[in-house]
Amino acid sequence: MKTQAERGELTAVLSGGKHAARKLLLAADAGAADEAIATNVGVGGSTVYRTKRRFALGNLEAALREKPHPEPAVNSSAAGCNGLFQGELVKAVT
Repeated sequence: MKTQAERGELTAVLSGGKHAARKLLLAADAGAADEAIATNVGVGGSTVYRTKRRFALGNLEAALREKPHPEPAVNSSAAGCNGLFQGELVKAVT
């Protein structure tokens, strides 16, 4: 952790509810290995890495705030459909 104040803030926030990032940061502060944190908190290893990285590069608030993931674009050609086939599907459904 960066400061005792941030540790106190994190502990206070955690006592108000359960949240994976808060539990993860407390476990990291206690010296737990990333694999153990992922298993105990119920998240993937990449989540542990990203949360610790956001904390190291920013602050506690940055670490607790997950950035929204963009919606994947749907490409009909990637799904194996062509325009003609899609048109036939629309006719069949309506």
